[in-house]
Amino acid sequence: MEVLKERPLAQGKHIIVISPVPALEAVTKASTPNAKALHPRCIQWATSLIATDVDYVVDSKLQTQQFLQYELEYPVPANTLPIEQYHNIFYTDGSAQPAMGTKHQYSAAFAIMSGYMKDGKFHPQNTYTQAVGDCTAQLEELKALVMALKHTDPDQMTLIVCYSYYCVQSFNKYLHYWRQNGFRDSKGNTVKHRLMWGKVVDLKEMLPNVHVVHILGHQRVGIHVEGNSLADEAAKSAVAIASVALVICSKPKVDD
Repeated sequence: MEVLKERPLAQGKHIIVISPVPALEAVTKASTPNAKALHPRCIQWATSLIATDVDYVVDSKLQTQQFLQYELEYPVPANTLPIEQYHNIFYTDGSAQPAMGTKHQYSAAFAIMSGYMKDGKFHPQNTYTQAVGDCTAQLEELKALVMALKHTDPDQMTLIVCYSYYCVQSFNKYLHYWRQNGFRDSKGNTVKHRLMWGKVVDLKEMLPNVHVVHILGHQRVGIHVEGNSLADEAAKSAVAIASVALVICSKPKVDD
């Protein structure tokens, strides 16, 4: 629980907040004047500690707990199936780091981890990676989505779990309207990465059994944690290799 959000949730009743945050323990052991010398967030916590309707308890063991029913992600499309009914699940992730020997360029890469879910556990099968040079974050995310779609079997139910809200929202909500409007937004401007989104439209029409959902990256709880972590590790490895090999290209155009 976010410590600063506990009082509205209490709704006037006495509650106990259990947290693994070490800094909170420092605040609970300090007087209010001393606490004000701590980190600004600790000052906010100290203000809450004055309240008599909330008690704080620090428990370091809480960090190891797994709450599989609690997932930090945006609402999924209404037609999404139970996780184990998908034959294939793709997790996409990207990574970037400063390119060797440069000051203003980055070497980026993305990775896709495919597998399936059984008995609440993700079973990885294949890993796909690609270096994309000095690339914008949105284009990197979009290229990862395109690769996942290209590896999707049209005859099998497939779930793509993406950390990019930009890609998921566009795929599920805006793509149909963009195509009708000639890939122009509500202001009449050309949609960024128009050519890439054109590829997505063509792939989507051939893949009636694919669903795309969003999950926040680097989460520690939830059914998607393992798959997302594996994709994250693969992306970091790919970008490290790309950086050492000096795989650097010029910054792409919006339609690249």
